[in-house]
Amino acid sequence: MKHKKIASILAITVLSLTVPFFSIPRAHAFDDNIQYAMAGFQTYSDPLFGTLPTAREGSTVTLTVIIDASDFSGQQNVTVGVKPSWATSWVNATNADTDSTLAVTRNQVVAVTVSLPLPTLTGTFTGYNLQTHTWQARVWIGALNSPSTSIHDTSATTTFALYSNDQADGMAAREQANERIGYISTVLGFGSEPGQTKAAADIAQAQAERDLGNTNYAARNFAGARANYQAALNLANSAAGALSGGDATTFTSVLLGGIGAFLFGVGIFIAGIGGFLYLLRRPKMKMA
Repeated sequence: MKHKKIASILAITVLSLTVPFFSIPRAHAFDDNIQYAMAGFQTYSDPLFGTLPTAREGSTVTLTVIIDASDFSGQQNVTVGVKPSWATSWVNATNADTDSTLAVTRNQVVAVTVSLPLPTLTGTFTGYNLQTHTWQARVWIGALNSPSTSIHDTSATTTFALYSNDQADGMAAREQANERIGYISTVLGFGSEPGQTKAAADIAQAQAERDLGNTNYAARNFAGARANYQAALNLANSAAGALSGGDATTFTSVLLGGIGAFLFGVGIFIAGIGGFLYLLRRPKMKMA
């Protein structure tokens, strides 16, 4: 059974190397040998909804279910599906559907994928980006090529956000801007890189643009927020360019150089404290 577990882990690992994904826990422990993972999402700290998985309107996300059948009794006919909260019916895997069940025998390890096309934010779905949604995945076992009401396992209900194009582009720019602002802020004041004054001004302005973007986003002005976040990213890149002599592509070397200088300074500081303590604690010489 151990090698079956390893196979399941490897399957999820390979999936994680190809596309952004996250693992979904089970709602009920019917079967400890079934794992769920959803790909095609990006997790952001959203100013409206908090930290959660998100997906762009009109994109397709993919559910992967790893089934370790070591506890199956003989052959089982399996159906796998996923349902978003706005749907009235389940979207099933093409090879594990109600009219085309998947035959799984004891000790097999199989991976089943379900593609879920997401709607565009028009018509019935207008405004769906202004609220969160949920989905749930499920595995049924029943008769060959027939609908089944026998639920074998169910994932936990997962909350996600459906983003407009402005939201998706804006949040991607915001995440990059936050990363660069944070890193460059640690560099400023350390080392001898040229352009420190300009970089500090750019970072201050980048922070202001990012904060304005957060305000616009919270007001549901997603186009305005996208422009602010992109401006923040451009300014952060400009700061990196200033520190690297005008070449923003050397952002990594600027970061590493700054952190190196910072750590060197910390080392000197700690050594100084050590020397001071030694002087305090060393045996005093007796006067003749």
